[in-house]
Amino acid sequence: MIWHHPIWVALLAAALALVEGSLSEYWIHRSMHRRGWARRRHGEHHMAGTGQGWAGEFKDYLSPALPFCVLAFIPSLAIGAGFSAGVILYFAFAAYSHQVQHERPELVFWMKAPVHHLHHRHHMTRYNYGIGLDIWDRWFGTYQQRQWQPKQRPRDLRAWFRIQWLARPPTEEQIREESGWRSEPGLERPGARATGERKIGATRRAGAGRAAS
Repeated sequence: MIWHHPIWVALLAAALALVEGSLSEYWIHRSMHRRGWARRRHGEHHMAGTGQGWAGEFKDYLSPALPFCVLAFIPSLAIGAGFSAGVILYFAFAAYSHQVQHERPELVFWMKAPVHHLHHRHHMTRYNYGIGLDIWDRWFGTYQQRQWQPKQRPRDLRAWFRIQWLARPPTEEQIREESGWRSEPGLERPGARATGERKIGATRRAGAGRAAS
């Protein structure tokens, strides 16, 4: 039968990988807004409000998926090749989508609004977890529409590729006004506690010095 042909098997495996990639992207991002270490670590990203370049995002997306790509070769070569191709394709797209929504959200034409850009701009913690797509937000009831008036999209094709492809992770000082940082219960700005403790210590030492004099 035609469905047993290796090419069709590979295409079906690739399609499955595309669905699983977008779904895992949604749930992993959603879990990062819950309690624990992941939430605190993800808070640094919201504090900076910037991406880390396409290559950095792609590496972070692909690395956890590599064991599943290897396991996909166990049933057959066609399934493994198709599944791996689908994973690589979707995460390459997701990395571009993430970076472009931090730099030039007006280029996002495949969604009604750049959902990840709105997630950052409006400091959302319970809505708009999608990055490359908004379909799962709509499916699971976490989509929230906000006013969005994009700039005019460029006509020059080269403009769509003018993003940071290679960049270092943002430092604490690289805080964008458009994304900002909102302090939340249990989620402190990195270094804030240490800075506060130093200020308290300096105040106490100054007070002790005045009392001694």
